[in-house]
Amino acid sequence: MRKTLLTILLAVVVATPVFASEATQFYGQVQAVFPMGDWGDFAKLGYGPGLGVTFMQKDSLSFGVEASYLMFSTEDIPGADVSWSMIPILAVGKYHLTDSSAYLLGGLGLAIGSSEIEYDDPDMFDFDDSSSDVAIALGAGINATPKMFFEGRFNAISDANSVSLHMGMNF
Repeated sequence: MRKTLLTILLAVVVATPVFASEATQFYGQVQAVFPMGDWGDFAKLGYGPGLGVTFMQKDSLSFGVEASYLMFSTEDIPGADVSWSMIPILAVGKYHLTDSSAYLLGGLGLAIGSSEIEYDDPDMFDFDDSSSDVAIALGAGINATPKMFFEGRFNAISDANSVSLHMGMNF
């Protein structure tokens, strides 16, 4: 399943510029991620930067690809150093509402997560794990200015669901 999804994502990345018009927009973003459910009991606030590119298809439709690096604060475990991070890579589609600066968005991709626990006690076994899961994003955004945008998203990633707020700059 992961190989199939990665193949589809790679095909989208390669094929998108072929179907794109001349309007190509690069952007950088920062995001705050709020974990939900059981994952939210362990992981707290996440934050990190991201980069993306959008290709306008029509006045109301655009497609693109984005990748981010997210770091999460976690519950304190006495006598241990805990770290948790994620790299979501998404193919994103946006529907721009007519006569408005607002848009709806959806994304599909892969999220690569990594967690590590290092204990101070040498008798304890350290823990290091990584996984990749299907990532789905649904949300809405608004272009506050021609260069700045804000988005809110629900991210469904296996057992690591979250709500995120994005602020970005087009360049």
